[in-house]
Amino acid sequence: MKKIFQILLLVCAGLFLNSCYYDKFSDEIIVVVPDIPDSQVIHFTADIQPIFTSKCIGCHDSSNKINMTVGNSYNQLVPNYVIAGNADNSILYNNLPGKNHPIQVSASNEPSIDQLALLKAWINQGAKNN
Repeated sequence: MKKIFQILLLVCAGLFLNSCYYDKFSDEIIVVVPDIPDSQVIHFTADIQPIFTSKCIGCHDSSNKINMTVGNSYNQLVPNYVIAGNADNSILYNNLPGKNHPIQVSASNEPSIDQLALLKAWINQGAKNN
């Protein structure tokens, strides 16, 4: 009886230690971007261009395939990387730092949640060059 109890204890301990094998947390971070009301009009030159100037132009300059320098960024983005009216399917929005940027960037170059919301709203409002 003592031998059966030891075997049963050993089997239960093995099952207990392996029971959490598939319960690992995902490494993916899900960013929840708040919605901006449609009544708030987003302007490219006043709201969006400053984000590119402060966050993107350090890497996306004239030597990069995607040139985000002032005066050139709108023509680079629309229609190549932005689907006007559809942020969720736009390459730009889906590959922003803080979401799914292909290259790791410093935290200071990641747009804030508010900036992501502005970019999403601008694209969803038609990505106008206003």
